[in-house]
Amino acid sequence: ILKDAIFIQNLPKDITREDIQDAFSTVGPIKTDERSGGPKIWIYKDRMTGEGNGRATVTYDDE
Repeated sequence: ILKDAIFIQNLPKDITREDIQDAFSTVGPIKTDERSGGPKIWIYKDRMTGEGNGRATVTYDDE
C-alpha cells in the first residue's frame, strides 16, 4: 500500500493529467515521475478503447 498516493474515481472519462494536477496540487506537491519528468498521475484506461475509465491515482511528494 502506498501511503503517499490517493485513488480517485467517478472522474470524467475525458479528464486530462493537467486537469487532475490543477485540482489535486492544491492539497500538496505532487511527486515527479522519474521516467516522464511530469507529475506522477496515473489515469486508468479501458483496455479495448484506450479511453479513460474515470479512475486515477495521484502520488504526492512525501519529502
